[in-house]
Amino acid sequence: ENPYGAGDKVIKTSHSDPNTAVVVEGSEERGDDNVAVAFLGDFEEEDVSPGELVKHCEENGIKCYTYEYSELDFST
Repeated sequence: ENPYGAGDKVIKTSHSDPNTAVVVEGSEERGDDNVAVAFLGDFEEEDVSPGELVKHCEENGIKCYTYEYSELDFST
C-alpha cells in the first residue's frame, strides 16, 4: 500500500545521487498506484500547504513527474 501523501519529501531510489522531491499528489487523489512529485530544485514549497501543491505547480509552470510509489522512498 502506498505510504506517501501530499507534502511528503521523497527520493527516487533508482538514482545514484537522488534529488529530493515533494509529493504533489498521492495515489488516493489520483485513484491509482502512482504518485506525482515535483523536485525541490524546481521550486521552494515551504509556504505551500499540501492541499495546494497541485494548483501551485500548475499556476507556476512547475513540471511534475509521475512514478509508481514502489520507485520512491522517504527522504532522510
